[in-house]
Amino acid sequence: MFSRISKVDSITGKSLIFSSVLQIGDARYIDGVSEVLAVQRDVKYNYGNEGNFAEYRIFGYPSVYLPIDEQISIKTINKSPLIKVGRLDFIGATVSSVISIGNTDHIRMKSRIKHIRRLNRNAPAQGSPSPDTDIS
Repeated sequence: MFSRISKVDSITGKSLIFSSVLQIGDARYIDGVSEVLAVQRDVKYNYGNEGNFAEYRIFGYPSVYLPIDEQISIKTINKSPLIKVGRLDFIGATVSSVISIGNTDHIRMKSRIKHIRRLNRNAPAQGSPSPDTDIS
């Protein structure tokens, strides 16, 4: 499996969050999982009962990874065993993503997100203009 060498002179990134991976070097497996429950509301109240994953069907579904059974014919000619990059810049990676430098045999990522918005249509959001404010 490991037949190439990767060389990166410098890496610059701002954020790597929520089950993301920055893999430097060879890996046999990378397996990332992220289950996110995000609640957005107009008022600053925490009801305390919104963070239970079991209450939402999406988090109870079994993970399905379909096998790849297609016939693939590959012919590769590597004139050099070295992959060289001067600089790698990334802004961010989030929610079960991978930035990988090196050889990886198997990568499996999963992400489930349930975003809930509790917006009060009668009151303006904090920091937002009221419906009577002219913003034109």
